[in-house]
Formats: sequence, structure tokens, C-alpha cells
Amino acid sequence: DFQIALRFHVAAFYKKLWDSLDLDTLDNQPLADELFDVMVNMGTGRAVRFLQEALNALNRNQTLWPDLKVDGDFGPITRKLFREQRAEYVTIEKIVVILRGAFYLEILRKTPAQETFIRGWLKRVTVG
Repeated sequence: DFQIALRFHVAAFYKKLWDSLDLDTLDNQPLADELFDVMVNMGTGRAVRFLQEALNALNRNQTLWPDLKVDGDFGPITRKLFREQRAEYVTIEKIVVILRGAFYLEILRKTPAQETFIRGWLKRVTVG
């Protein structure tokens, strides 16, 4: 049946996204959900860039760790640092949400015709 096959492929697609950041291993469901929603809405690279920016914002001017290259690659350095920051997951989520909202506003500055979408986009900009 086509509907069953379609559901299977859609589920497999979303599972692959979820697994690309090992979100099953996070002990903070709101952060996992936020990163997943950014991946679905804006792409995996954008979600990882937001995560890298959040980690850079928390490094106390590079006294805790050097700035990450904000390249959207969930490579071994980003992955390790992300896992080591469990105590900061609530703060990381807040930063990702802020970056997401700022990104939507930047879209509007560049392309005012996109204003028709802002109310729907902002429904995605919530913490918790």
C-alpha cells in the first residue's frame, strides 16, 4: 500500500535526522526537540551552526575551550564538547531559540515578501 510505504520512508527520513546528532543520548528532551525542529525547518547544518554558536557563547572568552569553527559540521570536536556540557543544556537551548528567532528576522530584513510567514515561524520560537 502506497500510504504505508510513504509513512515508512517519512519516518526513516526523520529518524536519520534525529540520529545525525545522536539526540537519543541527550538527557534534555526540550533541547533534543529544539535541535530536531531546527533540522526539519532549516536543515541539519543550520542546527549545528546554532549549536556551535551557543557553545562558543558559553566558553568564557575561550578560557574554558577554544571557539569552535561555526561550519555546521557535527564533527568529533563539536560532538565531544556538546556532550561535555550537559550542565549547560538549558542555556544552550535558550541560545538556540534566540538564534532561531534572529535568523527569521534576518530573512525578513533581506526579503520583506517573506513577512507572510513570520507568525508561523514565531510559533516555533519557544523555550521548554
